[in-house]
Amino acid sequence: IYGHAFTKYWSRFAATRRDYFAMRKDGLRAPKGATDEDLMENLAVYAAGKSGSMIAMCCTSTGIVEQIIADWIAAGKGEYINLCENDVPGQDSCQCPACKALDVVPEKIDPKWETHYSDRYVYFGNRVLEAARKHRGDVKVCYYAYNATQDAPRRRASSERFRRFSPTGTSTSTSGRGKTPAPNTFSTVRTVTTTTSARFCR
Repeated sequence: IYGHAFTKYWSRFAATRRDYFAMRKDGLRAPKGATDEDLMENLAVYAAGKSGSMIAMCCTSTGIVEQIIADWIAAGKGEYINLCENDVPGQDSCQCPACKALDVVPEKIDPKWETHYSDRYVYFGNRVLEAARKHRGDVKVCYYAYNATQDAPRRRASSERFRRFSPTGTSTSTSGRGKTPAPNTFSTVRTVTTTTSARFCR
């Protein structure tokens, strides 16, 4: 089972490709709590610290798809591409207009946990698959079904080559949040409630 895919991206790309990262509500693409002035003066500190591994990705960034494919090819083009998002709450997902346009926002949102961002990650995964299949026809992608992506996608159908994992013990319903999982234990989950994808997870 894969771990979080992008924990080292900030240390690798913060200085050169800020477009890879989630935009905050204030318009800055940076870890939570950091100011633009902080980053310019202390970029190395943020790169080395935990906050740099706790930033989400921008699901509509063109550059990040190209980077993922380049890294995957360099690693030998394995059967799976890890798209498991960093461990951030849904409300810290990318707030750029392009990403937000992909979401289906429910009428009621838990103020503590926003879990309705699966549609943007299906879009993201489909883009990665489309690019990767030019190099390996049977490639698959996987990501976690918790935090931002706990709810099933509402609008977008995923490829049959998606694998969706949920920490053991967490809720797979479309409302609420489950119990804290045991460390390093994961289980594959099936499609949950209403979704446009009949084969979201096989």
